[in-house]
Amino acid sequence: MITWKSYSILITSLFLLLHVIFLDAVSQISFIYDGILWYLYTSYIPISVIVMLLLIIKSLRSSSENKVIPIIGLSLLFVLAMIFMFFAYLGANFA
Repeated sequence: MITWKSYSILITSLFLLLHVIFLDAVSQISFIYDGILWYLYTSYIPISVIVMLLLIIKSLRSSSENKVIPIIGLSLLFVLAMIFMFFAYLGANFA
């Protein structure tokens, strides 16, 4: 049975995907303004990763929960973490 936990994992992973995709655009816009938008934007990424991990652990430990959507969310989280670390590596070494 698919419950609210699976759907919240899926929605959070999609929001995280959108945040990682638009990270460069927001960083360019925030330099025009005071930079507060950049700090709010980048603080959402670690918070959503922590929330996703807690929800994934909670739904994978549940016996009545379907495991397909949490595993998809976990794999999407790993892919997004790899993309984020790759761009952090490029920014640190080649900027």
